Amino acid sequence: TEAERMSGLFAEFQVQGLLRGDSAARAEYYNKLFQVGAMSPNQIRSLENENPVEGGDQHFVMLNMIPLDKAKDAPHLTLEDDGPEPEEAKSFWEKRRIELRKNREKRSIDMRDRIAKQYEPLIRDAATAIVNREAIAIRKFLNKRVMSDLEVFLDDFYADFPEFIHQKMSPVLRSYMLAVIDAANLEFDLTEQEFDAEINEYIDNYSARHVEKSHGQMSALLDQPSEALETRADEWVERRPDKITFDEVVRASAAAYSFAIFGAGLSLIWRIRGERTCPYCTSLNGRKIRSDQHFAGPGDEIDLKDGSTPMKIYGIHRHPPLHQSCDCYCAGG
Repeated sequence: TEAERMSGLFAEFQVQGLLRGDSAARAEYYNKLFQVGAMSPNQIRSLENENPVEGGDQHFVMLNMIPLDKAKDAPHLTLEDDGPEPEEAKSFWEKRRIELRKNREKRSIDMRDRIAKQYEPLIRDAATAIVNREAIAIRKFLNKRVMSDLEVFLDDFYADFPEFIHQKMSPVLRSYMLAVIDAANLEFDLTEQEFDAEINEYIDNYSARHVEKSHGQMSALLDQPSEALETRADEWVERRPDKITFDEVVRASAAAYSFAIFGAGLSLIWRIRGERTCPYCTSLNGRKIRSDQHFAGPGDEIDLKDGSTPMKIYGIHRHPPLHQSCDCYCAGG
């Protein structure tokens, strides 16, 4: 009636039913409107002939789906954790920042763990070839030569051995580290950079560490019967490939991740796995450094202040691990 029209009532044909798309099209349409706060969950449910749900009248926007009425209060919400984590976050945004940071770090280490699992057998194969080569060479010398010539043999053998180490281990570690760098770039949407020099330096250092350890262990047995050296070579073959694999899976991953993080101007954060991590490494949990800093350096001591012997630091540690058999990792921030 005219009175009803004057009061604001009007008639309208609803044509949505005639234009109704398939399930995929409707889902895409609803999703786009939902993400910009134009539709609430209950409005979507109504169009799908579903009953409303409690709390479904709230509108949301992107930023990991936060309430629209809170978006104006979050000018500084980022994935980075710029300060110490409060013991009890009081505000919505404190909780949200911490939650986002923890979720990102978990996704990051899960991805690096998957990469490590793929490369573990390749690193073990390379380590096995390296250890077998030196063990065979030492046994062969002991069977044919006198012990008085052993020192000269060891000096000559380990002077040339880095070339073989590079031949076996370099392609594997390089591929592994590049995969970790790619994962870090995706994590922070970083511009791809070249880290050939850093990777080469890491592999050179690995080779030097291996030679120093092997040469040192055998040299320490020079005044022992030849059986002692053969026993040590047998122990290497049996145990050392697994030790090398564990250490390099952790160390190479952390080094590669640090290259990407420092290259982007971000900070690196020391993180631990859990209860099985040693107290010394646990004490570093949450420590953050920039590219011109280090977690621990020569002359430092990590004192737990619980009566235990402090850990003395001899080298520069710009990323985990702090020691062999350490399973710590790092995060960016």
